[in-house]
Amino acid sequence: MFSWTKRSKRSFHAENLKRQQKPYIAPGRGWYHIYTFRLGRPEEVSLDWLPDYPGETLALVRLDIRDYASRELDTLALDFAEQIFRAFQERKKEMILRVCYDTEGKGMEREPQRIFVVQRHMQALGSLAERYADAILTVQGVFVGSWGEMHTSRFLRPDQICLLAQTWQEATHHALTLSVRKPVHLRMLAGNKPVRGLGLYDDAMFAGADHMGTFGDVPREAADWEEPWCAADEQAYLSGQDENILRGGEALAGIKLSAEAVLEELQKMQVTYLNSIYDPARMAEWKACRLPSGKSLYEEIGSRLGYRICVLCAEWKKGSLWVTLKNEGFSAVCQKTDLLLIRECDEGKEQKVQKVPYEICGLKGGQTDVAKVEIAAGEAGGEGKEEKLYLSMVRKKDGKTLPFANEGAGSRLLIGRWMVQGGLHGREKGNTD
Repeated sequence: MFSWTKRSKRSFHAENLKRQQKPYIAPGRGWYHIYTFRLGRPEEVSLDWLPDYPGETLALVRLDIRDYASRELDTLALDFAEQIFRAFQERKKEMILRVCYDTEGKGMEREPQRIFVVQRHMQALGSLAERYADAILTVQGVFVGSWGEMHTSRFLRPDQICLLAQTWQEATHHALTLSVRKPVHLRMLAGNKPVRGLGLYDDAMFAGADHMGTFGDVPREAADWEEPWCAADEQAYLSGQDENILRGGEALAGIKLSAEAVLEELQKMQVTYLNSIYDPARMAEWKACRLPSGKSLYEEIGSRLGYRICVLCAEWKKGSLWVTLKNEGFSAVCQKTDLLLIRECDEGKEQKVQKVPYEICGLKGGQTDVAKVEIAAGEAGGEGKEEKLYLSMVRKKDGKTLPFANEGAGSRLLIGRWMVQGGLHGREKGNTD
């Protein structure tokens, strides 16, 4: 005897996915310019004439508070700071924020004489920065030192660095990533625990073996925990962290390297952002260097700073959708991000969105991996209806879309189409096939 049951058949047609060739522009990564504002001498009109660099989503915003080294920040300063934050937010430029008392290499001369004054300034600016947390990628330094770079200061003992970092994080309720100058600073703040919520800015990449003091010159076994280690051991320490550490800064003229070695070093350092005009000699060198692809080394670096997630292919097999992803960038996505599958039919009238159980932040620079997407049989968009399947990456903190590095990708990427068709399926009674 035979029994007849209704069985649905799924027909899947993958899109021909291609790698994007044009410059890759996405939030939270890439080149940046520096914009400096002196809070004691507000020039609001300057905000109406901010230069715009269309290919850059980042801006290093430097707030010079030298005029307040011996007094509290007043309403004039705080109001101007808020106008600055609002101006960059409206222009959709994510800020790398640095607050400093010096912009000319005179840190010891211009910073406050007592640490509690720095703390008071942190408390005053912290609540304001927290309100604009969605528009700030990271905060560099703890206000002190020449150029605010945590060197040439009277407040750089481990206990002082920890006190200032704690003061800032409490003032902002830990809403912002705090980046420090050296890996040893990370150890001072994290202790023996894994690094959490911290970043690293290196303003002397390629200047020399120790990046002008970013690293030490002795191996790990010959140094204490709160002392700088040689570059190889510091890199091993950073790579051993289970959370992505946001890294960026400036590349200086110094060490001569081939194009391949430069790209390899930036990959190893997992660099997300770089100054686009400094050091002029290094930038000129990179722009003059031509690669076999025809692009300049500068262009290639710009295309790979931070994350660059490309969808290589999508396949339907064994009852699931399998999506192969490659991160062609130097680093992982350093902020919590959801990977979404969007199913659409009837020309967009019907849409279903589901979160893919895949941690996109875990895809390191240079790695390829496969994400499995399960869609239950009863979740089809309707028998005989074609559904378009899209992928999208959405940053949790502000809902911004992180575009894929594929041709045709905007806020989402079409990866395929499927249709569910019904039919009668016969089997012999008692047959378990």
